Amino acid sequence: MSNATVIPLRTASFRVPRLPLRQPQSREAWCGHIAASCVKYRKGRSVIGPVRVELTHGVKRPAMHYGAHGVFPKSPAYPTNGHSALDLMEDALDGIVAGGLISSKQSVVDLQIRRVYVDTDGKTGLHVKVIGLATRVASLPRNAAA
Repeated sequence: MSNATVIPLRTASFRVPRLPLRQPQSREAWCGHIAASCVKYRKGRSVIGPVRVELTHGVKRPAMHYGAHGVFPKSPAYPTNGHSALDLMEDALDGIVAGGLISSKQSVVDLQIRRVYVDTDGKTGLHVKVIGLATRVASLPRNAAA
């Protein structure tokens, strides 16, 4: 029987309420806002080891997509204008690392990015979920080498 201490990794899930602005100089401010949200959420803790990151960018549906009976049938199902999903990923990962939630972008081994329309303003922004994929062994018994 082993006396190794196993520390399970935790899952972090939170929303960054501010949408990124379209000006190029605002990318730094957006990364800073994501980092500040990470610091506020994590309270001194970090997810260690390999992680899965899920990013969902909720965009408010434009008013021109609505008619008298709700969303027009020919309105697009997904937002294809504005920031690309790759720009969103880079900014979000930079902010998550700067906020100390994960140690580096290299620890991300599984990544999912979504851009979706939301019909209520309360769900707009960036939804971040970081899931630890393994456990960390804090100490190994001396006879663990095999």
